[in-house]
Amino acid sequence: MTESDANFWNVFHDGYLIDITGEVPGKTSLKIKIEYIRKKFKPEGKSFILVLKNCSHLYFLKDGKTITNPKEILESEPIINSASIINDGQLKIKCVSGSIYLDYDDLEIFLDNGNKITQNEIEDACYEYWKNFKGLPSLSCLFVSILVILIFLSIFIFICECIK
Repeated sequence: MTESDANFWNVFHDGYLIDITGEVPGKTSLKIKIEYIRKKFKPEGKSFILVLKNCSHLYFLKDGKTITNPKEILESEPIINSASIINDGQLKIKCVSGSIYLDYDDLEIFLDNGNKITQNEIEDACYEYWKNFKGLPSLSCLFVSILVILIFLSIFIFICECIK
């Protein structure tokens, strides 16, 4: 695993791991629900399926406890925050409720309708989403500023009317 693998997993920030199928070791599939990125693809859907080839490690570490059972991992409701490579070369995916540890040789990416997509396509969709998202806070600040000015103006007019 390399840093580029970790960077790819950061695409799934705020995504929910909602299904795990297959075998470890072997071919394992992870279904990640992340609607804001999935909406960038047609037809629209809610999730992506990542097929991990020759997956040798898949476990969840929560409160010092190692969980390998897929059902128990899903019960922890892992929401992805970020990913990094740790000392032994494994991928560590930090989640709200713990961390997922993975090691695999390769992966394929599918939309929830079964259509295969490339890593570049999903990274481009993520980039477009965040590029457009970054403009929203400045618009929100502008709106709040205008609102505050209008409130102060209303108060000023009210006070002037009371003084007359």
